[in-house]
Amino acid sequence: MGKSSILRNLEQAAPPGSLVVYADLAGETSFVASSGDLLLALADKLYLGLHSTLHGAPHDAADLPEPDPAQYANAAQAQFQFNRLTGRIAALLAGRTLILALDEFEALEQAVAAGKIGVEIYQFLRTKSQEPWLTLVFGGLHTLDEMSRDYQQPFYGSYANIRVSYLTHDDAWRLITNPAPDFTLNYDHDAVERIIAETGGQPYLVQQVCRDALDNLNHDLFDLGRQRPVRLTLADVEAALNADFFQRGMVYFDGVWAQASDVAQQVLLRTLAQRETPWTLADLVQVSGMPAQELRTHLRWAERHDILDKREDEAGTVTWGFYVPLMRRWLAGR
Repeated sequence: MGKSSILRNLEQAAPPGSLVVYADLAGETSFVASSGDLLLALADKLYLGLHSTLHGAPHDAADLPEPDPAQYANAAQAQFQFNRLTGRIAALLAGRTLILALDEFEALEQAVAAGKIGVEIYQFLRTKSQEPWLTLVFGGLHTLDEMSRDYQQPFYGSYANIRVSYLTHDDAWRLITNPAPDFTLNYDHDAVERIIAETGGQPYLVQQVCRDALDNLNHDLFDLGRQRPVRLTLADVEAALNADFFQRGMVYFDGVWAQASDVAQQVLLRTLAQRETPWTLADLVQVSGMPAQELRTHLRWAERHDILDKREDEAGTVTWGFYVPLMRRWLAGR
């Protein structure tokens, strides 16, 4: 969650003078038929990024040649041309850093598995990442450790995983009550706590609930003409969390559910959605009918993806529940 937003806003955190070029590999790999096609697409991204940033600079990018599709006709030729292009870019940057942000990186693995792109693309990218002026940032649902051996091996020891998870309680509180410097709307304390509790600090859902609660306040004030304080209350949050909310937030709920590609994973999530209280392993074995060892495997998967939260009380009892209670409610409603 939030990976694409981070990659699209890397300029805010990048060292001064850096150039950030963003590419969505889910889109870039949709129609490619070869490694050459992919390198051509990335070359175009780099070319456009350099032209928009460096035009008029002392080392003008006007001399940078536009990538020619005919020169990317096969993998060997494409590699040569891409290396030539990046060499010229390095010279134009004159000691500055280029950050190439590759989003939805699993799409590349899927294209390799489908035979559209050669497996050598991983080694090629790793080699490019060793160039001191170039930083590669991959965004995806999996860490490199979780991907296939062909993916992991070339990058072994040369990368760092950065986990993007939910907002902490205090960060979610600040986002809700002060999303911008000129934000003046007040919230009741219990309204804020309810938003955080229901969303688990999931940024997309926090924003969705806040927007819908504000719509309810505006409806009362301006459409119905009710006399009430101009502040968001728990009643506004309750009104926002109606059946229509789950339809409006479908992109999130469907996205999480789509991660459960294994039928056993779906059984696990459906089982946990049957009640609000957390489940012990023994409870899950009894209700799901799956062996304990298989359940442990799927529980670890759900923990890694921040779908389920593993908890242990003072007595040492371990239980699992949904990290985002709204996800449980969505599943229960299905």
